Amino acid sequence: MSLLTVENVVAGYGSGPSILRGVDLTVEKGQVQCVIGPNGAGKSTLLKTISGLLPPREGKIIFKGKEIQGLRPDQVLQEGICFVPQERALFHNMTVRENLRMGGYIMKDRNQLEQRIDEVFDRFPILKERHNQKAGTMSG
Repeated sequence: MSLLTVENVVAGYGSGPSILRGVDLTVEKGQVQCVIGPNGAGKSTLLKTISGLLPPREGKIIFKGKEIQGLRPDQVLQEGICFVPQERALFHNMTVRENLRMGGYIMKDRNQLEQRIDEVFDRFPILKERHNQKAGTMSG
């Protein structure tokens, strides 16, 4: 069973033309997939559709064996999919650690949240060094 399967997805905005036309994508557990293309190719539209921000006109989106197309964005988030746009969505006056905690606000198990934060710090040691620094004062 694939982690994520997108089958024949068609999507667009309002009554306008379809941006995505019959998109298929499969992501296996542990696999990294890249979606590349020029501006206007539909990359963001695909991610918004997968994350529930834009309902597909046709097709299926299956995550961990469950069809998720048609779910609200908060329901898709509960399933484990999140869309973070490139606009540097940070809480600038909060610390690095506080920002990471905000990313896990839906997690009911606080111990698991702290474990996930520790995993981030293991992957990015510089963040651990700066965990009390205001996120808005960092660059890069």
